[in-house]
Amino acid sequence: MRPSTSTTCLLVVISLLVCAPHARAESRTRSGVSLLGQFGVGGPVRVIGPALAFDLGSVVSPEWALSARLSAGGILTFNMARLGLGAEYSAGERWTFGFGFALAAFFSFVPDLPGALSVLAPVRVDFALGDHGPLMLKRQGWILSLEVLPGVAFDQSCGFRPGGGPCNAPLTLVGLIGVGYAWR
Repeated sequence: MRPSTSTTCLLVVISLLVCAPHARAESRTRSGVSLLGQFGVGGPVRVIGPALAFDLGSVVSPEWALSARLSAGGILTFNMARLGLGAEYSAGERWTFGFGFALAAFFSFVPDLPGALSVLAPVRVDFALGDHGPLMLKRQGWILSLEVLPGVAFDQSCGFRPGGGPCNAPLTLVGLIGVGYAWR
């Protein structure tokens, strides 16, 4: 005997009411802040110096999180600001691997120096410092991170150069290393 349509609908509604709180509990806000050292090249611009990064996103399962990352830093003539989206995978007790895409501006506060806008494909490895507890909590606490940002400059200026000449190749490659704290 087949259940009636109204019985099937009632069972679906009951299962949604029972499972919905559990589904909401799995998806949690993830945020973090990191102090980084950065070095590299963005088209004709070199980047070096300290940077500050902020993360905001959501943990969608015990292993996966999605987040946006905003970072900025450098020194007077070698600066980078970046906004990107990415996914993170937690593997094991202490390791998290991330990847995504970002837009970055390489610039100087000194007039007539080169600048560039780049599209990047960041790859990041995080190592949890200290005991982070069970898998659902392991994104909380102190982390050590290493990040590589390869990409290409799609808009660049050479700045003021006597005699002119072409800009450097549009290669973008930046490395970042830092320590941060993640909240769950």
